[in-house]
Amino acid sequence: GGLLLRADESATWSSLSVLAVGLAFLMQSAAMLAALNAIAAVIKEREAELLAMPDDEEVLAYTKRQKAAEAAMKEARNWHRPDFPWVVKLLLVLGAVTMILSFELAIGFG
Repeated sequence: GGLLLRADESATWSSLSVLAVGLAFLMQSAAMLAALNAIAAVIKEREAELLAMPDDEEVLAYTKRQKAAEAAMKEARNWHRPDFPWVVKLLLVLGAVTMILSFELAIGFG
């Protein structure tokens, strides 16, 4: 941090600040990989114990609600549904056509 504050003073400080940031990046990356390795080792050693743990009920309920909401949104956006309003279809097509025309006009006359 201190080297970054002096980076504007001279080329030496600028080079040292770049070196310090690079070294910090390497150290943080090494620490992340070490932590990842330790977590993977624990998962491998205690796999049976982890699989025996019951699922969290709140998470299961949330996941179920999310899937229901996704299914409802998919059904609501289904263009080929017989009861899909024709006015909405018309507005969507008209909007797409006007956007394409405005783009073509901007390119052609811009």
